[in-house]
Amino acid sequence: MDPLKDSTSHPTALQPAMKSEGDHLTRLYFTTPLAINLPTSFTIKFRSNPSHAWKWVKDHQGSLDGTIILKSITSQDAISSDLKDYVEGLNPDFEAKNFRSQTPGTTLWSVEMPIKAAEGEKSTIDEVKFGLPWGQGKFLR
Repeated sequence: MDPLKDSTSHPTALQPAMKSEGDHLTRLYFTTPLAINLPTSFTIKFRSNPSHAWKWVKDHQGSLDGTIILKSITSQDAISSDLKDYVEGLNPDFEAKNFRSQTPGTTLWSVEMPIKAAEGEKSTIDEVKFGLPWGQGKFLR
């Protein structure tokens, strides 16, 4: 992670710093590129100097893990009309159409696939693989 030195790029504090007489508070800001496609949780370890042991922020201060929430696309024009752009290995037999939703930034999809009809009284069963939304490795825990 690289230090974020430009103070105009620092995030706005959501809570005012509570300092007592004689306390010293230093805030350090860092930046790093992340390749994520879904909301992602994170936690932070820190140490006050190189000779001290690492501590988890959630254990030290009782704060919960953080969550990165991606900015959503609100323009319908920016949404691909091809479901293959969102589902890795999408079954090529599907006929997919997207529709504008009443919720901004949301697209509804209709996915259809022909299935063989029942033969008389005997039902027809077919197992169809859909694909993996957002690609490999996104749901591994």
